[in-house]
Amino acid sequence: MSEEQIEEQVEETPAVDAPEEESGNPIFDALFKAVEEEPEEEEVEEYTPPQSLHGALHELESEEPAEEEQQEQSEEQPAVEDQEASAGSPTKKVKRKRRVVDPVFDKPLTNPTTPAPQDSDDLTGLNADERKRYELAKWASDNLDGYKNKHKSYLSFFRKHQDFLNKKLADDPEADLSQDSEYRSFLVQNQPAFNIEEVKEQKITIEAEKKALDRLQPEQQKLERQIKALRNEPIAKELKAQKKKLISDNIPKEVMQLFRSNPNFAKTHSLEAKIVDKVLGDAYSMVEAFYDISHEIVDYDENNPVHVKLSKWIDNEQSNFINSGKTKRGGRLFVRRERFPSVPEAEKSKYYTFSDDDVMKLLAARAGQSVDKQIKGTLRKLEESGFVRGGQQQSTPPSVPQSQPAPRRSPSPRPGPSAPQADPKTENPVLSLLGL
Repeated sequence: MSEEQIEEQVEETPAVDAPEEESGNPIFDALFKAVEEEPEEEEVEEYTPPQSLHGALHELESEEPAEEEQQEQSEEQPAVEDQEASAGSPTKKVKRKRRVVDPVFDKPLTNPTTPAPQDSDDLTGLNADERKRYELAKWASDNLDGYKNKHKSYLSFFRKHQDFLNKKLADDPEADLSQDSEYRSFLVQNQPAFNIEEVKEQKITIEAEKKALDRLQPEQQKLERQIKALRNEPIAKELKAQKKKLISDNIPKEVMQLFRSNPNFAKTHSLEAKIVDKVLGDAYSMVEAFYDISHEIVDYDENNPVHVKLSKWIDNEQSNFINSGKTKRGGRLFVRRERFPSVPEAEKSKYYTFSDDDVMKLLAARAGQSVDKQIKGTLRKLEESGFVRGGQQQSTPPSVPQSQPAPRRSPSPRPGPSAPQADPKTENPVLSLLGL
């Protein structure tokens, strides 16, 4: 007899309690920035999305209240239909496509307004020596204690000094200022106190230290990343284990029962075992990549096929959800994860997005659906070719040709194609993936 058909219903899996992951870090954002405009068809075939994502998202399972949906539908009805209804004419029910909304927000500027220059001092008329003294005083004002606004004091002094010289030389063009007591008195009263040599030495020291720090900055950042990765690794490891269990729990119940009840399942049902092994292996690798990137253990690598696959898969799931036209929840609209940080703070309450847990629940649901679909599809094709579990084939005895006087012995029927058997020496890794 042929093998019993697997039921189509995918087992509902309770959400696994897990700490909320941080969002918005630049490395995780690379997942979305790397997405190409057109997703690969191969990915869509492997995880075929339903018409909506509600069944996969346990936290978003419930539909909107009927009153809200009816209100939306009534708002979409044209006024002509209302007039026909009031006139007593029968109204024709028309299915209306839901409005697809994919909000886009401009990224907030780091500096919303260009800051005005801190100093707009007019240096017109200053000679080269005065400009150098002014620049040194300006540096001291910005970097040393006790020198605040010293450059402005110098600029004021230079103006007064020029006025004094112009007036003094106008009265006596041959005046010797080095011996002029009035000029000396002017300098004592107006020249700012400023230790030039001390400031120059401090400037050289500070700038040398800054250059050394700039050279060490890449190494410092690398060290900080390593420390952060070590700190986050235990958290990511725990989350990976939880989500892998969530994925294995979404394998169809009938398949899991066969695994548990038959110690030799990997040999007697190698077809199903290989499908589960492949789907679980792919899903687990995406879980590993997801938490390694989101917890800054590794950087997103566009040359890593698992990273690229994960990025495109997330983008494809978001697009399918948006295109379903059913993204409104409690008066809030769905916005893509990569766009959510750009939503203005005053409007964040109007939108929601997929959390890390939502993404993992989606992945678990897709894995279960993929196993169910691949097993059913493969068995159906084999049965159409005559395959029956055990290598037997149902066939009718060939009829005896009437032209022959005596019946000839008909050849024995060939057995139909059988499912590939696993090598008894090779242990199927699916058992370890499922923890069996």
